[in-house]
Amino acid sequence: MFDNERETAEHPGYGNTPPEAPKTRRARRWPYIAAAVFAGLLIVGALAAYAYDNSHKDEIADGITAGGVDLGGLSAAEAKHRLRHELVAPLQRPLVVRFRGQAWKLPGRKLKVHANINSIVDRALAESQNGGLPGRVVRYVTGGTVDKQIAPQIGYFEPAINRFARQLNAAVEHARTGRPIVAQVHSIAPTVTKSQVAAEYPSYLTLDRTTYTLRLWKNLKLAKSYTVAVGQAGLETPAGLYHIQDKQVNPSWHVPNSAWAGSLAGQVIPPGPADPIKARWMGIFNGAGIHGTDETWSLGQAVSHGCVRMSIPDVISLYDQVDVGTPIYIG
Repeated sequence: MFDNERETAEHPGYGNTPPEAPKTRRARRWPYIAAAVFAGLLIVGALAAYAYDNSHKDEIADGITAGGVDLGGLSAAEAKHRLRHELVAPLQRPLVVRFRGQAWKLPGRKLKVHANINSIVDRALAESQNGGLPGRVVRYVTGGTVDKQIAPQIGYFEPAINRFARQLNAAVEHARTGRPIVAQVHSIAPTVTKSQVAAEYPSYLTLDRTTYTLRLWKNLKLAKSYTVAVGQAGLETPAGLYHIQDKQVNPSWHVPNSAWAGSLAGQVIPPGPADPIKARWMGIFNGAGIHGTDETWSLGQAVSHGCVRMSIPDVISLYDQVDVGTPIYIG
C-alpha cells in the first residue's frame, strides 16, 4: 500500500487526469460563439428586411395598372387622384350626337359616370403585398414588377341614356316627316370658377413632346417656355397627367436595370463628370424626371431614355418655381 502511494505521487500522470489547457477550452467554445454571432446577424437582417418592407406597405408595386392607368409607385391617395383624372374624367365629357347638320348633347354631369376607385386601390395594394416578405424585399432591391392588370367597374346613370335615346328617336322620326327640329339650349353656370382653379393649382407644367416645349403656368397664365429634349423612339417620355414626386439638388444617377444601360445597369453614379444628371432633378413618374444636361446639342430632339432634359440654367430656374405635388401634363 505504501509503495503504491509513493508511485502515484512520483508519477502524477498515473491514475489522475491533468487539468485542461486554456487553449483547448477556447477551441471548444469557438463553435458556440460563431453560432451565436451568426444567429445575431440573422436576427438583425430579418429586422432590417421587415423594416424595409414595412416602409413600402402603402406603396403600389410597379407594373400594376387599372383600365390602362399605371399605378406603380403611387400611394393610395395618389392612385385615387390619378384614377379620377385619367380613368373617370374622360368619361364625364358631354355625349354629342349629330344628324343631318344638327347636334344633340347629353351633359356629362347627367351621366353620373363613376368607377370603383376605392376597391381598385385596395386590390392594387393587396397585389403589391403578394410574394411574401423575402420576395417583396428582392423585388424592391432589384426593381422588379408585379405586372397585374385590374379591370375597373365603370357605371353610369342609365335613365339619362334612355331619355337621350328617346330624344334621338323622336328627332329621326321628325326628320322623316320634314318637320324642323329646334334644340332647346340652356345656359349652365360652371361648377368651378377660374379663380378656384387658380387657387387649387397656382402653378403647373405642360410638356408638348411634338414641339419639345416645356411650359410653366402661373395663375392660369403662361409664365415661361423652355426648349427641352424628350425620350427617343422606344423609350418615350410617358404621356399623361403626373406631378412632381421628388426634388434633388446635384443628384446621383440611379442607373435603371435596363438593357440600354449596359454594364452600368443597377449602379449609382455620384455627382461628377460621369453623372449625366446635372444640377437638379424633379421626378415625375417611374424613374423618369426633369433634369439638367450639359449636352445642350440634344435640346429640341427626341434622344433621351425617357427623361426631360433642360439646359442647366433653365433647370435651376425652374427648380425654384415648382414644389413637390405640382401637376405636369405630358401630351
